[in-house]
Amino acid sequence: MTNFLIIVTLLLNITFLGNDETLKNEAIDAFYKKKFDYSIKLFKELGHKTNDPNTRVFAESCLGHIYAKEKLDIHQGIYHLRRGESIISETGTEFNKNHLIIYNFLGTSYEKLGLIDSAEYYFKKGTRLYQKHKSKTVIKNSIINNHGLLFVRKQEYHLAKEIFDYFNLNTSNNDYTHLSNYLMINWIHRSPLCHPFHSYCAKNSHAIVP
Repeated sequence: MTNFLIIVTLLLNITFLGNDETLKNEAIDAFYKKKFDYSIKLFKELGHKTNDPNTRVFAESCLGHIYAKEKLDIHQGIYHLRRGESIISETGTEFNKNHLIIYNFLGTSYEKLGLIDSAEYYFKKGTRLYQKHKSKTVIKNSIINNHGLLFVRKQEYHLAKEIFDYFNLNTSNNDYTHLSNYLMINWIHRSPLCHPFHSYCAKNSHAIVP
């Protein structure tokens, strides 16, 4: 009897995973075809039906993106991104790139609303998460660039330099955008192009060092 229950449970899990993948692919396809309302419907259905916390996080991150970026409803976007953040903290899901995506979108969304402290909080949270897991993932450096550029806009150039220098020294995943920002901030700062991340300035700043 016990073996029978185990087999039934495994079959049900496989079925749910199969349904998740079907819904996920259909929602993504609708997004790329710019059928945003239909994509929203499918991502909401995916988040409601799935038993997998990571899939729920993915669904909420996609909903946050669609609302904030495509529907221009930043508040609704933040609502879904915060739901994704809650799932991460409540379930202790294993790190994946969707966590960084959520923090990056939250940072950019709050910055658009002029809530700079909130934006900085999420950029910092995402940057620290990247620091902790950089050996496990290869990601686009959007959150690093956005974090650094926030300090540029605040005219806190030494903190922007800390962000860009750190990323330049600790990753091979440099692209044109990051390198342009890196050269720009070093030109502004009039300092050598490379220096240790944990310099006196870094140790006494509030950018990303705990």
